[in-house]
Amino acid sequence: MQGQPLCIGEAGERLVIVMNGSLAFIDKYLASLAAVDEAPRTRNDAEIPLRLYRAFGLAGLCRLEGQFAFAILDEERNCLVLGRDAFGEKPLFVVESDSIAKGDSIAKGNNGLPAFASTAKALLELTGEPFGELPVADAVNFARFGWLDLEESCFGLRVRAFPRGALCLYDSEGCVERLTLDTPAAPAGLALEDLLMNAVAARSHGDRKLGIFLSSGIDSACLAWACRELGERPLAMTLDFEGLSPESTGAARVASRFELPHKAWIASKDLLQRLAALICDGGLPLGDPSILAVHELSRHAVEEGIGIVLCGEGGDELFMGYRRQRGLSWLRLAQDLLPGALRASLAAVSLGLMPKSFEQSRRMARAFALARGQAQDAAPGADYAELHSLCSAQDLTELFGTKRRALPAVYRWQESDSALFSQHVDVNAYLAQDLCPKLDHGSLAAGLEARSPFLDQALFAHARAGVQHLAEFYGKRELRALLAGALPSSLLPSRKRGFALPLAEWILADDWAREILSDPALASRACWNRQTALRWLDEMKAGRRSDRAHLIFNLCSLALHLVGRGR
Repeated sequence: MQGQPLCIGEAGERLVIVMNGSLAFIDKYLASLAAVDEAPRTRNDAEIPLRLYRAFGLAGLCRLEGQFAFAILDEERNCLVLGRDAFGEKPLFVVESDSIAKGDSIAKGNNGLPAFASTAKALLELTGEPFGELPVADAVNFARFGWLDLEESCFGLRVRAFPRGALCLYDSEGCVERLTLDTPAAPAGLALEDLLMNAVAARSHGDRKLGIFLSSGIDSACLAWACRELGERPLAMTLDFEGLSPESTGAARVASRFELPHKAWIASKDLLQRLAALICDGGLPLGDPSILAVHELSRHAVEEGIGIVLCGEGGDELFMGYRRQRGLSWLRLAQDLLPGALRASLAAVSLGLMPKSFEQSRRMARAFALARGQAQDAAPGADYAELHSLCSAQDLTELFGTKRRALPAVYRWQESDSALFSQHVDVNAYLAQDLCPKLDHGSLAAGLEARSPFLDQALFAHARAGVQHLAEFYGKRELRALLAGALPSSLLPSRKRGFALPLAEWILADDWAREILSDPALASRACWNRQTALRWLDEMKAGRRSDRAHLIFNLCSLALHLVGRGR
């Protein structure tokens, strides 16, 4: 955001803020500030938390909504306030808390307060921290899921993601006060369409041209509908991929129905070449191949003069759009009814007969075979972790030589209702650790600000209150009903592909992956069996095991990170 750092007050008593992102529902903050004669003097969103802190202290920041990460320096008290949005849309990194608590000089700036930055790379350059070895546990989880919970661990680095939804006040001794952002109850009397329009309206403000990423799916179509209802006419943009049927055909029809201009572009396998630069920019591995598509479409958006874009992230997680969410109840019912030995036998037979390309079904079979409460992962959500897993336990053992697979803490959440459990995990794992960082990094690397209206506290409260037992629940039922009243049946969105590029075909098209995984610099740095990875690549080229494409991509990402940070 321009015009930063932003300061108010006199020398020696100044408050200074730097903020990444933007706030939602600004009018409610302005009303509170006007009542205490703290009205902002600029149109910069960053001034609002600065004045809320001066007027009401740390507690005055608890009502903030939007996508943001900020730091406020209180010069008079020599203290630092850090805050981050509830869903993790904007990144914020600090040196791990143990280093701060011990007074480690590498964790602090010249004023004795914690060091922080928007990227791990920037923080490492700021502190001069040396690189450590890549922990096997981190590499295993990253290879398995394509993401790592950076609030727990960070590839052997002494940096951590600042907790989502937290507000912390630090002095020279460490954190002396911690609060969390308010979590509102489900709003009474407001229908879904009202909540959605409120969320879109609150995220459409700005002095730059507005756009929307439009796929052929439900979520982005709902955003297009809300824009039409609000009188907005953002440019709708779609990315197609060489080798796949175009999504732009359906997206163009939806855009036309809602009277939005539409443009589409085609991406090729050359996108793979950009992964190294994106990893270098952030200083961490990137495990979601669709970040390449986000970055490509963001580049086109900027060329069209777009500065802010609306995206559909969060719709699946909040409104139970994934089959794995709706299938977990049935899976656990079958686990409870059938003996473990029988389940293991049935799973083995089905895996033997099932084509390797049926990856979703293969994940379900692996989860079905697990013994509830006695799985090797020893977590109540080990079965759901298997539904997230990109590879089998056998693959991980062969690749890393270890059977230990410590699950991220999110899978240990205690909740007996399967629907609520799956929603919680997807919001706090896949959305927070994969989708939000992917969208932020991929768009900002092109100079574009992305906003996700579905990541709205009121919408989340509404969606969570509406989660019902699987027998009564149909994925995205409310969103489908909303569109049914706005689109004829012939235009209702079909199953979307979104930013899912043809990864296996692109990897096999040239030697991109082999060159990365064969790099001699990896010999002393890789904690996986390099020959195994290369053999799997050979099997893919021979027409076998194309289901390992995402796993190969994750290994390439780890390799690029290790080689790049060792230079």
